[in-house]
Amino acid sequence: MTGREKADILFLVIKDYKSSVKEAVKRLKGTDIFCYCGIVIFACMGENLDYNSAAVIFLMFFGAVISRMYPCRLEKTLLLCPLTREEKMQYVKTGYLLKVFMPLFIYILSGIAWMILKAASPFYLLIVGIWMFFFLSCANIYSSPEPGGAFFNEKSGAFEYEAWHIANAFLGVAEMFGVFYLPETAYMDLSDYCFVILVTVLHGLLAFGMRKRFYLRLMEGAVQYENNY
Repeated sequence: MTGREKADILFLVIKDYKSSVKEAVKRLKGTDIFCYCGIVIFACMGENLDYNSAAVIFLMFFGAVISRMYPCRLEKTLLLCPLTREEKMQYVKTGYLLKVFMPLFIYILSGIAWMILKAASPFYLLIVGIWMFFFLSCANIYSSPEPGGAFFNEKSGAFEYEAWHIANAFLGVAEMFGVFYLPETAYMDLSDYCFVILVTVLHGLLAFGMRKRFYLRLMEGAVQYENNY
């Protein structure tokens, strides 16, 4: 597929997402996103709340919301369109990348401003950016969580899939609290470094595992009508 064709697919994804906002909001009902709402509200009540931390937490939460609003699958109209399998696959993969990198792009722009204003150190911004990438990469490996959906036809497979997402949620919560309580400009102490290394390694392993176990199965199931509806 040429670069022009990939660009056309990207614009098609953006157009479809914009035109289906109301339906996408309805998809939030019954998902795990409401667990994050309480966590974010509780975290924002902390004493260390500032603009930088609140912005990072909002972007992570926003990324989790759009992953549930737009699961990795094709709508009925696209499944029935005369698109080739390659084009359908490219559509789903483009949607995945868009949902991962859109919040990250906003974060990078904000991070540049924070460095110019000396509101955060480059090391702090790098660590938080890595956390956000791992979190969004895992959160967007998502489609229909119920047995018999786009992923699995057996309950054991659906349970395993949910367990990995629960682990991603717990690590995301740890990172949200880390964003608040790690020093943004001052030097970290030994306990801070230990926390950063532990959470980063665990989330990196989780992201690698989810990518290896579920990503291709998600993409292949997403382009098949019978697996989605």
